[in-house]
Amino acid sequence: MNFLRKSVSVFLQYYPFKKHTPYRLVPLFFVVGACMEYVMINFPGAGAGETFYDVWRRKQSERQYKLRANQELVVLGEKSTSVIESD
Repeated sequence: MNFLRKSVSVFLQYYPFKKHTPYRLVPLFFVVGACMEYVMINFPGAGAGETFYDVWRRKQSERQYKLRANQELVVLGEKSTSVIESD
């Protein structure tokens, strides 16, 4: 317990909590963001076995597939109407 108390007091001594600047929480947010990123990369969510980036990558590829399929349908639709119009 003494080690924890000493470490917290050293942290608070060097961390600028008492200063009233708009940047006093930037280091804290940086650490929290790094922890969130670490969790999103390394831990699967809700027993699904997929991490956040696995899901993002899969959904991104699905979006690209749908976009390409729609573009091909539009191109095929224009060619078929142009062939009908030229006859």
